[in-house]
This record gives sequence, C-alpha cells and structure tokens, in this order.
Amino acid sequence: QSGSESAAIVAAMSKTLKKINPVRLLEAHMACLREEFEAWADSEPTEPESENPTEEENAAFEEAEKQHEEAFQALEIQTHRLSNSLGVGKIKDSSLANGVLGFIREGIRFAFSRNEVGSDEPLFLGARLPFLRLLSKYLVWVRKNKRQIDIIRAQFNQKEDEVRSDHDFDQVLESDIEAMDLFRKVGNLGPFVMEDDTTVGGRSYASRSVAASSRASSSAMHRRRHSVGSSVGSVSKGSTQRSDLSPLPEEQDGETEDDAKTDAASPGNSTLAS
Repeated sequence: QSGSESAAIVAAMSKTLKKINPVRLLEAHMACLREEFEAWADSEPTEPESENPTEEENAAFEEAEKQHEEAFQALEIQTHRLSNSLGVGKIKDSSLANGVLGFIREGIRFAFSRNEVGSDEPLFLGARLPFLRLLSKYLVWVRKNKRQIDIIRAQFNQKEDEVRSDHDFDQVLESDIEAMDLFRKVGNLGPFVMEDDTTVGGRSYASRSVAASSRASSSAMHRRRHSVGSSVGSVSKGSTQRSDLSPLPEEQDGETEDDAKTDAASPGNSTLAS
C-alpha cells in the first residue's frame, strides 16, 4: 500500500482505536509518518552527472526538484489530517493525552537521530530535521499544557544543543534550522538561547554561529542529506532505513522535567518498533 492509503486507513481507524488503545493508535500514526517521510527522502532528485549539463537536463532536474517540494507539502497536509483525526478541542482522555506526549517525544528523537540499520556510518548532521515540520502538526494537543511543554522543551533544548555544538553544524541547511525554529514557535518552547560566546550548556558557539550565518539560505527541500564526499544515491538510500525502535512509552502524569532530561539522554529513549 502507498503511504497515502496507509494514512487514510489510520485516520479512519482513529475514532475507534483512540477509545480502545490510544497508545497503539499513536504508534500507527508514527509508523505511517515515518514511512511517508522516508519514502519522500528516497525520492530526492539527482543532479545531472555531466559537469556541463544540457538545457534539457537542467530543466528536467528543476522540474524534479519542484515535484519533490510539492510532495513534501502534500505530506504536511496529510499529517495535519492525521492529527485532526484525534479529535476536536482539548483531549479529555488522560491515556490519549499522555500518549500524545510520548508520541511527540519519540518524533523529536527520530528527527535528531542519525543511525541507520545495516550501516556503521551515521547519516550526516540534520538529515532528518525536516521531520519536525510534520511533527509540529501534533503540538496543538500539548501546547497549552505547561507540564507537558516543560518536558518537551527540556528534550528539545538538549537535542538542539547537541546539533549546534557539533563541528559539522555549519553544514546544516538553513531550511533545516528553520524547521527547528518552526517547531519551537508552534510549541511555545521559546527561542534557542544564544549569546555572543555561549548558549545552552555553557558551550562556546561564537565560531560556529559565524559559519552558520554565512551558509546559503535554502527554502528548497532537496540535497539536505548530501554530506561532503557522499553520493546522492548512497545518502538517499541510507536515509530510508529504519532505526532500531521500540514501542512508545505511556507518559506518566507525575513525570518531571528532570525525568525528561534523564530519559532524553538515554540511548533507548522513547522509541517505536520497526
């Protein structure tokens, strides 16, 4: 089945499953979104191999890029519909509400992950950050819950801090940085705290922030997985591999922000079965 067909089935099942087993329903949502996202990543257009491509080759590549961007826009619409299938207004069922928190935390973990099954080489930094644009569609269910937002903020701060402190941060596309900013804005997480010399965690970012500010701004949704020296095919193929993921946990009402920080740092945090 295509991803769109799977999404339609999951949406149709939502009304029933959210009453019977909301955590399993959200696992189905996550599996559907990841499948669609990875299929989109695998369809990334390849640049003409020739150093001096013809006008026809350039035109074909530009058209492929356009279609790839439109495919992501369609995926965003589909994700919005899946999120809406959870209900209208505030979620009153505590199991579903806690499940959504676990769902978002798993989505954050996946968006910042770089591992791929069957390979010792990680994806390059920020390869999955566009997934945050999809995950942000679910923030409407938690953004007014201070306890849940505090937990999400703690995890997101840690993950973003790791990205910005990485020596390859200057290779992350501007559009992927914008995906992190969008997630923060939609979730009321507040801006990422950065001063001239230090930011979250007390690390120095002065040189990296300068390099980042000089990167070319790109609103396009392509070439984000191409690291230096990698081929289009190898990176795109690697981006579609599923990670070692285990079931979503049911978040407990008594979990604190410190719990979130500890759990977010754990290698086995909030994962979904492949």
